Amino acid sequence: MSVKLHGLHRQNSTQQIQTGHTNPLGLKKSRARASSLPDVTKDGHVASTTPAKKVSMTKAKEANAKRVQILQLQVNIAKQPQLHNSKGAIDTKARAVFDAYTKIHLDNVSDNRPGTAKVYTLPEFFWSEYGTAFNQELHDYTLAKIQEYASNPIFEDAVFVLGTMVTAQRPESLKQLDETDVQFLGEQLGKDLSNAYQEATSTADEVYKKPSKARILLATAGDMFNDELRHAGLSPDSTPDEISKAGFDRKGAMQSVTQRLKTMNAHASAMKELHAIHDSKWPDDKQIATFNHLVAKGQFAEARALMKPLTMPYHSSKSADRALKDATLQKMAAFFKAAGSSVEANVLMQDFRKNFYPNLLNSQERTGIDSRIRTMDLKSMSTGKRAYRDFFRIRDSSSMFKSFDNKAIIVEGGKDGKMDFVSKVHPSDIDSPAYERVAYSSRSQFNTVANAAFRHESFQSSIIKAHPQNNLRDVKLKAQEAHVDGDSFLFEAPKTGLKLGVAICRDYSSKAYQQIANSSLKGRIDHLQVVSAGVDELVASKGRAKTSIALNDGLSQMPRSVGFQKQDPFKQKGGVTHVVNYDASTGEYDIQPNTKKATLDTAPIGFSRSFSMDVSPPFHLKGHDASSIGSYDDTTNATMNPLLEKTISSASNTMELLHDQLDTANYFEARVKAEKQKGMGADYTDILTDINNDPYLKAHNGNQDVTSEEEATALLNSFIPDVKKELKNAQKIYSDAVKFQERIAMDRLQHY
Repeated sequence: MSVKLHGLHRQNSTQQIQTGHTNPLGLKKSRARASSLPDVTKDGHVASTTPAKKVSMTKAKEANAKRVQILQLQVNIAKQPQLHNSKGAIDTKARAVFDAYTKIHLDNVSDNRPGTAKVYTLPEFFWSEYGTAFNQELHDYTLAKIQEYASNPIFEDAVFVLGTMVTAQRPESLKQLDETDVQFLGEQLGKDLSNAYQEATSTADEVYKKPSKARILLATAGDMFNDELRHAGLSPDSTPDEISKAGFDRKGAMQSVTQRLKTMNAHASAMKELHAIHDSKWPDDKQIATFNHLVAKGQFAEARALMKPLTMPYHSSKSADRALKDATLQKMAAFFKAAGSSVEANVLMQDFRKNFYPNLLNSQERTGIDSRIRTMDLKSMSTGKRAYRDFFRIRDSSSMFKSFDNKAIIVEGGKDGKMDFVSKVHPSDIDSPAYERVAYSSRSQFNTVANAAFRHESFQSSIIKAHPQNNLRDVKLKAQEAHVDGDSFLFEAPKTGLKLGVAICRDYSSKAYQQIANSSLKGRIDHLQVVSAGVDELVASKGRAKTSIALNDGLSQMPRSVGFQKQDPFKQKGGVTHVVNYDASTGEYDIQPNTKKATLDTAPIGFSRSFSMDVSPPFHLKGHDASSIGSYDDTTNATMNPLLEKTISSASNTMELLHDQLDTANYFEARVKAEKQKGMGADYTDILTDINNDPYLKAHNGNQDVTSEEEATALLNSFIPDVKKELKNAQKIYSDAVKFQERIAMDRLQHY
C-alpha cells in the first residue's frame, strides 16, 4: 500500500493510509423476498391514515453509561445512482446499515466496554431518495423495519440517530376533505376539482407556479370547512369517529361552505375592493340601499361619493378614485344584492378576508396591500392604531400547500427501545431541487435575488410552516406559534441515561437551533448530534452540550466529533476522529485520518458491501461515573488499536522523510544565496546539477531540469512551503492518532 509523499510515492508495508481512498458504503443486495414486495413510488398519494406513533420502552434498566462513542456511517446522498423510493429499497438500506453497525461491533472497532454508550449516526435524506418524499405507507414501513433491526440484543447500549426521511403532508386545508367532498364541491361550483385534489395530495413537489383556480377554490373550501369544525369545538385534526361522536352535521356544514363559496367566487372582484372598508365603517342596510339605487340609475359620481369615505384611510383620496371605477361600483352593487343584507354581506367579507383572499392574492398584490397598511394616515387616531392596521393584514397562503416533514429518527437499541423524532424547522432551498430551480430571479456567487412573484410558502416545513426565504426572526416567531422549543430537539434514552440534542442541517447552520433550543439544552444534554447535507464544519456558538458534538454530513463528507470537557487531557482542537474503511473484497480494514481538509469519496447507498465509518474516541460523560480499569479485557478495541499503531508508524516515517526533504531544500537555498553574493563571479553549475539530481525537487518541477539561478530560486520558493504544509498535516495525523490511542489505552485511563 502506498503512502503519498511530496512529489513521489513511498512503499510502506506497515501502514495503509489511503488519502482519497474510495470508501463505498457496505450494502448487501436485497434478498429475493424483497423484490416481490409492491413498489410504492414517489407518485403515490399522501395517505390519510394516522401516522406511526412514538414508541417507548416498557421497562428501563439501570442507566450506567460512563462514556459515549460516536460512530458515523458515511454515505453520499446525492451521488448517482440512487435507490428509488420503494419497500425493496428500504429493505436494502436497513439491512446494509445494520450489517455495517453489527460488523463494527462484533469486530471490536467500537469500544464495547459495558459503560460505553454508542451513538450510531446517518446523514440527512438517508431513507427517502434525495429530492423526493415518502407517503404515509412508506413512512410507516421504514419505521417498522428500523425497529426490527435495532432490537438486536447486541445494541442494548446503543442509540441510533438514523439520518432523516422526508414525508409529504397534505395541505392543512385538505385534511378533512375526501374524494366525495371534492366531487360535491365540483358539481356545485361547476368546476372539475379532481385534478387539483390529486395534485395537492400527491407526494410529489408542488408544481411551483401560479395556482390554478380549481386549487384555490379547493383550498378555500377546505379552510372554511376547518372553521366550521372549530366553531363546533372540534379540531381540523379530528378523526372521523371524533367528528361523528360530537354530532357534527358534516353534510350541512359542507352545503353551507359551498353556498358561501359560490357567492364569493362570483363576486370576488367586488370583494377585493370592499376589503378597503374597516368593520367600523361597514355600510348599514340604508346606506347599501341608497348606493344600489344610485348605481342602478347610473349616478356613479354620487355612488362613488357615498362609498369613498368608507374606504379611507386604507385608500388615500386619489387611490380611492382610481379604485372605485364605474364598473367596480356596479360589481359592488351586485354583491350587496346577492348577500341580501348588510350583516350577511359583512359575514361573507369576513369569510373572504380569512379564507378566500389569502389564496387569491399573488405576491405583487400582497406587497401592495402591505404598502397601503404601512402608509395609512392614522394621525387622527389616539389609540388602537396597531389593531386598525392588523384588520387589513392578510395571512399567508400556507394552508393551501402541502408541507414536508424532514425528520430525524432516533431509537434506542435492543428490546423495546424507545423511538422518537426531531423535525427540521427551517428548510433549505437545496432540500428541493425543483424549488431551487424556480425560487430565484437571479443567482450568482455575488448576488442572489429571490423571485418576488413566487409563492415561497409552497415549499414549507411541516412542523412550523417555515419556507427557505424566511429569515431567522421569522423562524423563531413561527416556532413560538407552533410551540416548538428546546424539548422538540431532545431525546432522552432511559436505557443508558444519555440525553441527546439533534439538529438537522440548516437548523444548525442558520442558528435556528441556537435560537430555539441551545440555551435550554446545552446544560442538560450529554451530546449534540448534527445530521445534514451541506454543513461543512462545527461551530461552538451554534450549539453545545455537556460532553460532545458530532456532525454526519451526506454532501461535504467531512465528519467531525468534538469533546467539550475542559479538563480532558486528550482534548484536540477540531476533534479527533478517524475514518475506518472496510473493504468487502478483501475482508480487511484500513484507517483514514480525518484531517480538516479531508474529503471522503463515499458511494451512494445500495451498491456495495464495503463501507466507511467515522469513529470517535470514547468521550467521558460529564457528571457520570469514572471509567474503571477492570472494564478492559483482551477484546477491548482489538481492531482499532492495531489500525492506530499503523497510522502512527506511517505518519512517523512520513515526517522523517519530509524533514529530510526540507533539510535538503533549505541546504540548496542557502547555497544559492551564498553563490549569489559572489556577484559577477557566481557559478551555479554544481548547484543546478545537485538540484536536478534530487528526485523530490525534480518531481515537483514536473520532471523538468532547472537551468538558471532564477528557476532554481522559484522552484525552492514553491517546494519549501508545500513540504511544510505536508509536514504539518503529517504531524496532525500523528498527534491525532497518538491522542486517540492514549484515550483508549488502559494505563492512561487509570488517571481519568
